[in-house]
Amino acid sequence: MIDAEFRDLLLFGAFKAAALWGLKAIYDASRWRIPDQWESAGRVSKLTFFPMKSCGGVTVNELLATDFAFHAVDNDTVRDRHWMVVNAEGSFMTQRMEPSLALIRVNYDRDHLLLNADSMDIQLRIPLQLSLANTRIQTSVWGAAMEGIDCGKEASDWISKYLNKTGWRIIHLASRAPRMLKENPKYKDLCQETDKAPYTDQTAYNLTVKESMDDLNTRLKTPMKVERFRGNIIVSGAKAPFDEDTWAFIKIGGAIFHRIRPCLRCLLITVDQDTGIKNPDTEPLTTLRSYRCKEPWGISPMFGVSLGIDVCGKIRVGDEVFVSRSS
Repeated sequence: MIDAEFRDLLLFGAFKAAALWGLKAIYDASRWRIPDQWESAGRVSKLTFFPMKSCGGVTVNELLATDFAFHAVDNDTVRDRHWMVVNAEGSFMTQRMEPSLALIRVNYDRDHLLLNADSMDIQLRIPLQLSLANTRIQTSVWGAAMEGIDCGKEASDWISKYLNKTGWRIIHLASRAPRMLKENPKYKDLCQETDKAPYTDQTAYNLTVKESMDDLNTRLKTPMKVERFRGNIIVSGAKAPFDEDTWAFIKIGGAIFHRIRPCLRCLLITVDQDTGIKNPDTEPLTTLRSYRCKEPWGISPMFGVSLGIDVCGKIRVGDEVFVSRSS
């Protein structure tokens, strides 16, 4: 009798687990199904990508959205957040620790990534195609193990001199080895199996809305530029401030994106991107925390949207932005 009861319990447990798994599969399939109906929500007013993490951006008229990063349309080896500064121990460095990184101007030509700064006498030219013999440096981005190809002694000397450090390096994510967001417990239930990211803090794509910045500026003593939020896509003409909170899918040009979560903000937004100086009153972070914090995100205020991609394609300044809202 005991064996029969135990068997029945096992069968019941297995049936229940299978049913729950099936329901979750149905929910996931429904959640990530690309919608048929769209509504207009504004237009793209600015496009910027940031080849080197935490340094100056490159503003362009069009970008190619690929499976895990924006690429320059005229050079597909120049990709968003594919270069990064690391210290002598291999830890990634950002404006949170070194705000003057904001003043490094980044551009590119056919064969090189080009770095300039007012305090540096020479331009740094990093080959886009690095030798496979270059050292591979192990690093991590917010706990996710990654690696990069060392960009060489000249790059190391340049960035070390600029930051007054010793032995700092610039590395390049040359291989198709992004981090899978599902491997991070913070994203496990928020993203698709295919969502990936390069050296970004959060997801591969970030969108901000002008009307939300306008609202924030009404609450600040001194108005600030939306560029300090370092979004790839700036949308203008939204129906209301923070209208993007309800956007589940976003269609721009030939690309379709899905919302993963709000973009959660940190001390980096206190750095003025024109001066490389942190705001002494930790603005606009302090003001954002007064009205844009929400569970389960704790004290990290929401501003903008962190996105994954469903359909790769080209997007342009002036493109109409279509959205499907979360229910």
